[in-house]
Amino acid sequence: MVTKDWGDCKVESFEKGGLQEAELRMDELRGGSGRVGHCALTRLDQMEGETAILVELGRLGSTDSEVFVQRFRPRRGPLRHFKLIGALTSG
Repeated sequence: MVTKDWGDCKVESFEKGGLQEAELRMDELRGGSGRVGHCALTRLDQMEGETAILVELGRLGSTDSEVFVQRFRPRRGPLRHFKLIGALTSG
């Protein structure tokens, strides 16, 4: 999760609690905890049989989030780690 507070960005990782802990933290931040103005939760997931990067953007005091999705496929070769599929979508 990336949070932005008065121009400073902070990155939090939730390896032990995983996605569930990160989603709880996102709800806490959107609920007005602290001075954070924006927060973004990023994760990898499966979408239509392909791997996708999902970014959920939340704003202080708002219960709604914007979700952006970019699908990709693994590629071979040391300099090509993945191939983007289609355009970035939001929902």
